[in-house]
Parts: sequence; C-alpha cells; structure tokens
Amino acid sequence: MVLARLARAEFLLGSDAEAGDHAARAAAALTPGASGYERVRTDNVLGAIHHDRGEFAEARRLHRQAYEIALRIEFRRGVAYALQGMAAAEAGLGDTAAAAGHRAEAQAYFDEIGVVRDAAEPLWWC
Repeated sequence: MVLARLARAEFLLGSDAEAGDHAARAAAALTPGASGYERVRTDNVLGAIHHDRGEFAEARRLHRQAYEIALRIEFRRGVAYALQGMAAAEAGLGDTAAAAGHRAEAQAYFDEIGVVRDAAEPLWWC
C-alpha cells in the first residue's frame, strides 16, 4: 500500500518514470498471501494512477477487482471507493450511464458508513 501511494504521489509530482517503478513494485508485492484490505487499497490507488494517465479500461479493471474483493470481505469503505473509481473510469470511456449508476451506488455506500465526501478529496484516498 505504501508503494502504491508513493507511486501516486510521484505521478502527481510529474515523476512518471518513478511512479511507474513504484506502481510495478506495488503490484508485484501483492502476493497470494496479501490481505484483502491491502489488495483493495492497492488496486484502488493503482486504478487512480491509470485513470490519471488516461488508461481508463485498465483503471476500470483495477477498480472492479478492488470492488469484488471488498464486497467479499465486507470492506464497505473499499467498496465505495472502488465504485467511485469505476464511475470515473467509465466516464473517461464515455459510458455515462454506467458512470452515473456507479457514482450513485458509491454515494449510497459513503452515506451509509458516514463518510462525507469532499469533491476535492483524492479519488484514491481509501
């Protein structure tokens, strides 16, 4: 998770090469024994990086993967952020109907768990 967040920070600072290195290391560090929480958080951060690069299909894949794991382990906050990420990726792909549905579903989860979302809050902060 630390590597994934470091990758995101590097990307936002304009260090795309370093971000790519950290992202690859973060993905490689997710061994089969990694906890579900770690996988959800890492996939959501890596999905946000792909989104920022305009790689919306890969972003959606990572967020969907995070969503499925979060549902299985009942990590509602992870579900909410994964849905939000899927909505952002779908908007980038031009699928506005799917994006709207996932955005509404994410908001319902945020409301249910008492997370007040600030529009300026980073997508990957989960």
